[in-house]
Amino acid sequence: MTLRLSSRLTLVYKVIFPSAMTVGAAPMVRGAIGMTDQPLAMVSLLAVAALLVFFSWRWNGGFKTVRVEDDVLVIGNYFRTIRVPLSEIDTVTDRPYININPVTITFRQATPFGSRIHFMAPVWWVPFESHPNVRRLKRASQTGARLI
Repeated sequence: MTLRLSSRLTLVYKVIFPSAMTVGAAPMVRGAIGMTDQPLAMVSLLAVAALLVFFSWRWNGGFKTVRVEDDVLVIGNYFRTIRVPLSEIDTVTDRPYININPVTITFRQATPFGSRIHFMAPVWWVPFESHPNVRRLKRASQTGARLI
């Protein structure tokens, strides 16, 4: 049995949203280049554009797709997929007060994706409450019980 833990919107937030922010920053850069008579304004606008692009890719570009098959986490980044036993999970933390409900899984040993991964939980319309599948993953990682 398979249980999907990550949102179906992962691709949108991982690739499409940062790409749109990058394209949206282009007019800022173009406008800044035309401000040669106002160097402080030009540098400020270029800095804002650079920060916008950097943080949109930094915060969103690392999201993974995550699903559970039997006692194994299947983690992917749209190019590569790895399998990690549920017993390797050290902690599961989420931030349900943030719109996209990011979840972080920390592993006991490093995986090919590192010692921790981030993913977006599916949309959950109950404010300040973890998605039910995230709660199940937390409970399974703490007790060693089967997830599905």
